[in-house]
Amino acid sequence: MMKHMLSLLLVLCLAVSLAVPAAADGELSADEIAAFAAELKETALRSELQNDPADEEALSEDGFAMVYSFGTLYADRTEMTPDTRVAAAMITDPETAGPRGIRVNAHYPDLLAAFRNDNPTLDGSRDGALLYLQGDEASGFTYGQVLRNGQRIRSVEYGAVIPAEGGFSRTAVTFSVEMDLISVIRVDTPAETADAAAAADLLAALKALQAEKGYTQFLPSWTGTDLTPFGPEDLTFSGIDFLNLKPGDFGALAEDVLIPNDEDGWLRVVNNADFSATFTCSENGGNAKISYLELVSDAVEGPRGVRLGDSISMDLNRFRSGDGEISEDALYEMLYGTEGTAPWGKAFYLDGDGMTLRYVTGADGYEVELYLHYTGNELTEIRLSAKP
Repeated sequence: MMKHMLSLLLVLCLAVSLAVPAAADGELSADEIAAFAAELKETALRSELQNDPADEEALSEDGFAMVYSFGTLYADRTEMTPDTRVAAAMITDPETAGPRGIRVNAHYPDLLAAFRNDNPTLDGSRDGALLYLQGDEASGFTYGQVLRNGQRIRSVEYGAVIPAEGGFSRTAVTFSVEMDLISVIRVDTPAETADAAAAADLLAALKALQAEKGYTQFLPSWTGTDLTPFGPEDLTFSGIDFLNLKPGDFGALAEDVLIPNDEDGWLRVVNNADFSATFTCSENGGNAKISYLELVSDAVEGPRGVRLGDSISMDLNRFRSGDGEISEDALYEMLYGTEGTAPWGKAFYLDGDGMTLRYVTGADGYEVELYLHYTGNELTEIRLSAKP
């Protein structure tokens, strides 16, 4: 595991997940959020202010921005005093612990493990998933939700809505996520009371999200040895079954050509906006068998949700790793298995203009390879090939 983590540091220069203290996994209450917000204010009272809150640029819809080394607090006045009302706070410092010890740069699965989660697979829509919902409109409710763009988690929000004079009060903690790591922690404790209609709208939106089903998350792991190798079950994705693909499965085609091939007889190449596929076939294009598939659009996802634009760390942490060794020059790493004998996985940390991950499995008498190439740490090529 340590060697694998070293390889990530060498390649990406990313901060690895910080240790997360053990914590209860219950829902986040309004009292817990308020207590944490109070701690931040106490820290601010003891800390040196790094900006001028009276400056015109410091004023936002959240209040006057007061910048400290650990983050920014938004207040109702330009001085931090015991009477100052803080409506929101943004933590950006990795050394400052958020609720339940979660910090900036932590791996988002550690975040999910620290709070209640009734939906471990994050079953929902491509845009989000509900983690939990407790309570009702009359007595108030707590909730947790994930917002995402496919497999890319964008934020995780935990909130509490409780009855208050004239309506309802909402407090929340939102963890922004970039490349599977927490980038900002936002705490909201607004002074204004929301009306009953706003609380009802939020509850209705959460219930609608709860009803969404069918899109699940491939949760990543820094450990690697707790994940499975690339296998036959990964060959069905984005509504296609790779080994049973036919040219007609792609709908309207931008290109459909026959090419003579001395070795295989004929090749049939078909393209649309999302895929480019090559089949071996007979002279008239019949009896087509998939040989090669490339995903050419970031609108579609490949095995385990890999997608053009991913970072290498995001994809590397979705497949098994940590069983093999890193080469002495740190240019490649055997992730699992033995090269040439399926199943196996290998990372090439210097490969032409970037880096490459290769995963090979056996399925239905074929050897199938998933090839992922990264340029500037961004996934630019996704290819699958099959040979008997």
